[in-house]
Parts: sequence; C-alpha cells; structure tokens
Amino acid sequence: SMSSSDDLSQQQLLSAAAAAAAYTTGQQQQHGGAAAYQISNMDLVSTAKAVLPYDLTSDQEIALSEVLADLDRPQAMLRLLQGDVGCGKTVVAALACLAAAGSGCQALMLAPTELLASQHLATLQRIAEELPLNKRPRVELLSRIVTSRAKEKEAVYGAIAEGRVDILVSTQAALFVPKWGKLGLVVVDEQHKFGVKQREKLLQNLPAPPHMLLMTATPIPRTLALVTYGGLVLSTIVQMPPGRSKVATKVVVESKQARHEVYSAIHDELVSGGRVYIVCPLVSENEDLEGVRAATEEYERLQASGLFGDFKCGLLHGKMKGEDKAAVLKAFSAGETPVLIASTVVEVGIDEPEASIMLVENADRFGLAQLHQLRGRVGRGSRASRCFLMAPPDDWEGSERATERLRVLEKSHNGLHIAEADLKIR
Repeated sequence: SMSSSDDLSQQQLLSAAAAAAAYTTGQQQQHGGAAAYQISNMDLVSTAKAVLPYDLTSDQEIALSEVLADLDRPQAMLRLLQGDVGCGKTVVAALACLAAAGSGCQALMLAPTELLASQHLATLQRIAEELPLNKRPRVELLSRIVTSRAKEKEAVYGAIAEGRVDILVSTQAALFVPKWGKLGLVVVDEQHKFGVKQREKLLQNLPAPPHMLLMTATPIPRTLALVTYGGLVLSTIVQMPPGRSKVATKVVVESKQARHEVYSAIHDELVSGGRVYIVCPLVSENEDLEGVRAATEEYERLQASGLFGDFKCGLLHGKMKGEDKAAVLKAFSAGETPVLIASTVVEVGIDEPEASIMLVENADRFGLAQLHQLRGRVGRGSRASRCFLMAPPDDWEGSERATERLRVLEKSHNGLHIAEADLKIR
C-alpha cells in the first residue's frame, strides 16, 4: 500500500519541525549570537505589488506583512509559510526576496528540484521585468548545468561573492557557494527535503545568520506543539486566489464504457484548446523504474491508438535529463503536444494555466493528500477544470473500499481535511 510513504511525510514534518527548533539555537551559537541583517527598505515590494497583474488575497497580504515585519528585526526570522497547492506562497516568497534586494542584501531561493527552481526563476523574472530598470534586481539560476561547467560556475560564484547577484535561485547546489556578498534571506521551498546537515553547510560560511522562510504545502496540524517552541512561527494561507476554480473531481470505476467516456471528454477538451495531464503511478516498490515504465508504456499505447486524433502526446518522467524535461514542458505549454503523460513528477510546481483535465490512472495507489497535490496542477487558469480518478474494476478484490476512499476527493477540496481523512482511513 502507499501508506508507508504518506506516514513518512508526517515523520518528515515532525523531524523538520524538530530540526527547525534545533536550528534556531544552532544558528545563534554558530554566529556567536550575531545579529541578522535588518531588511527595512520596502520600496521594491510596493513597486512590485503595483505591477503584479493581480491583487494579493487577504491571506497573502497578512502572510506577507508578517514576513516583512520579521525581516525588519535584528533577530533572524524563522517562519514557516504553509498553504495548499496553488494558494500563492511563491509570490509572497518572491516579494520577501525583493525586500532583501531593495535593502542591499542578497536572497537565496532553494527548491527541491531543478524543475521547480526553473519555475521560481520564471516567477521572479516576470516580476523583475516589470520593475523600472534602475531598481531591477539581478536574478541568477544556479543549476546542475551551470555547476557542471567549471568556467560558468566560477563566473557565477564570483558574481555572488562580489554582490553582483541580488537573488539566487538554486537547488542544493547553493550549499557549495564558497562566499556570499551579503546573504540576508533564505527561502526554502518544501522544507522537509532540506535537513539539518544542509542547513549547517549553508550557514558555516556566513558572518551573520540569514532570515529563513520555510514553505510547505504538506499541512501541519496547528496542534503540533513543535511549532510553538524553538522559535518557529507559522503563517498560513487558506484562501485560493480568484480565478482558481475548484477542480471538479470524479471517481471512475474501470470499465470499457467508462474509459471510453473519459477519453471522449479529453478529446472534446483538446478540440476547444485545453491541455491534459495523464498521470501514471509507480507500480511497485521499485518506484523510479516502474513509474518510468508505466508512463512510457501508456505513452506508446496512446500514441499508437490514435484516440486523440491529430493531438500529439508528450512524455515526462523522473529519469529524464533536465533539459529534456524542459523541452517537453515547452512543447506542452505551446500546445504542440497538448497531452502530457507523466509519472508523478507533475506533483510539484508545473504552472500551466491552460491545463484543464487530469486523468489519474490506478488512483488507488496514491495517498489522498498526494492526489490532492496532483489535481492542484489543473484549474490554474480561467478554464473550468476536471480531474478523473480511475478506480479498480468492480470485480477486483477490495475495489469497493478503494473507491470509497477516493470519493473523499469528490466532496472535499481542503488540504488539511484531506490529510486528516487520509490518516483516519488507515
């Protein structure tokens, strides 16, 4: 069953909260109680907010003002920003980075994967391009490609040391940056993938402790006492930005007829200009290879079947090289391959506003919280969006229980509620 991996995420959260508590004391000791840089010039933030193509929700405004108030103190911030997939945490983090840049500090945005790092870079660049030239922060990406080429790496390291980079977006590669100009803020996306060791590595080269903003979409029940000790404070975003429609979710019990209906719904959506994700889960414990195989087989089957007429399919899985993934996403975005068949790599961070249908194969193999994360990939634009969850056929042993569990997602769209239901059902 999938429960082991879901329980693990609860474990990860507890250990991350404990690590955060240890981190505060560690941070003070490491820097001999040194004060953090005070980040107090908010001009860039207000300029950026004025040029954003949308207004922040009131939850985003509250979270942002909590973060900015912390940055303006001499003690290093340690704040956890929690909110469901798609609630707009990244924008709050991006604005915090602008506060740092506008106050003469550097900001680092750490992402768990190359794919997410490139998306954060795009978000920051979109905002930066709207700012007046003389205020525009210099944003750089430190990726595996850059660090694998000695000359490029040295150039970026040099720019960081001399303060010619204002905001750096990176995966764990940033931990190896030898010298910073004046690093004042570190944002960690999906903080449970970033442990104590990594944190120590990052801090050992710094004269002053940076402010830390940790982000997570995995809900942490408020009752978790760990949040109240160890100096970790919590900001929560509950509201969804307007234009985020709830994703109408339907559990489909496997049969020839039912599958035919789903495929024809997909075809209609494609005709009207939509984009579609088809997610194939990992089939066994040997997850990486199995996921690759499941997605690849489905891709070959659908390409050969001609089910979607002239609409082409793309394939995305965890074993692909970074640049190949980027090319596949580009073709999907441009509508050249409006159907994307993927292993679970779409869980995190693909932002394609035209994507309006998701079909999840063998949905019973996923935890509910994971399915909720997945369906957050559609309904990001103005199109009405749907998610079809394929459940095992009626004559399959245990099918009734599996279907009943999945039906929670038809009724509920609240991540916290779903995470709790997931724990109860087991």
